[in-house]
Amino acid sequence: MKTCLPLALAFAVSFGGGAACTSLLGTFETAEGGSGGTGGSGGTTVSTSSTATSTVDCASVECCVADDCPMVGTPDCATRVCSGNKCTPQFESPGTIVSNQMPGDCLQMQCDGEGNEVAVPLDSDIFDDSNECTQDGCTDGSPTHTPVDVGSACTAPGGAHCNAAAECVECTEGSHCLSGVCGAAGACLAASCSDGVKNGDELAVDCGGSCNGCDTGQPCLSGADCYNGVCDAAFLCAAPACDDGVKNGGAYLQNNGETDVDCGGPAARRVVRSRRVLRTPIVWVVPATALLVFQTALTP
Repeated sequence: MKTCLPLALAFAVSFGGGAACTSLLGTFETAEGGSGGTGGSGGTTVSTSSTATSTVDCASVECCVADDCPMVGTPDCATRVCSGNKCTPQFESPGTIVSNQMPGDCLQMQCDGEGNEVAVPLDSDIFDDSNECTQDGCTDGSPTHTPVDVGSACTAPGGAHCNAAAECVECTEGSHCLSGVCGAAGACLAASCSDGVKNGDELAVDCGGSCNGCDTGQPCLSGADCYNGVCDAAFLCAAPACDDGVKNGGAYLQNNGETDVDCGGPAARRVVRSRRVLRTPIVWVVPATALLVFQTALTP
């Protein structure tokens, strides 16, 4: 009768001849007293488990169980198989989607049919960079973050419009600011008398109000808004004149006009060279009652 013993006891059993015996831990022989029988021939099995069921000596073959075989490829794309005591791995079909995926990398990991994983472009696998000023996408398996149009609305703290660098800033043009002036850093600037914009209390660009007076022809509310000090009935700054009751004249902002109200300055230096002046006669009374009158000659 055939007796199967645990491998731990096998070394203590010694019989003359016996049948082959298979245990969960290996193959060995044991026998009962009497004439030895003839063991049956070994069978061929296909195994994908770690439990030995073969009736052959596992030390003399490539494998008895799947765990005896080396891993070929990755677990998602290959399975270790022991068939006929030989390792014959099974591979998943090409295009089989594996479990190991990286969201937002514009790629999908698939089996290549030979047990390996390959990255395949997947343009729907978009990564969101959480930036309102970019358009997220994929191109040939690579993430893209294209800046949106300059001036597009955004809601990041302290911002309202997207700039060319895909940043959410306060302004990208003067119309975004009450002062009409947007600085280079994307922040609105306070109105000034030299910003090239009509803002604040100015009546024209950088003049009038609290700025320098405006030049001739520019808007005004009073003479104080005009460089020449005269605002006409049409609320336009008037040209200077020598009878306008205001000390003015000269080139704009050059202070080379009249030296006093309606006098002095370049306008008062006109000389009419053809004009002649008749000097007052000088009369002396002579004791002899003779009157001698001297009249001076006409001079140019």
